[in-house]
Amino acid sequence: SGAVLGSLLSSARFNRPTNYPATLPEKYSALDVPQISEAAAQVLRPDQLIWVIIGDASKIEEEIRNAGIGEVEVKALTDL
Repeated sequence: SGAVLGSLLSSARFNRPTNYPATLPEKYSALDVPQISEAAAQVLRPDQLIWVIIGDASKIEEEIRNAGIGEVEVKALTDL
């Protein structure tokens, strides 16, 4: 009942119909990659993102630097 209440409150807050969650699978299935890319480009600002990548630096650092996604800072778990 809590999930139903949460869904109804969310629908009311954003002026959506009460059956909004039930309509999502069909809406999502109708999307294609260009539509998703276009929508993401309107919201995401890559120059303002902070990427957190976890892994063995000796194996992935060079590849990450070559990706050119920004400044790379390596921290050990003990530094956190």
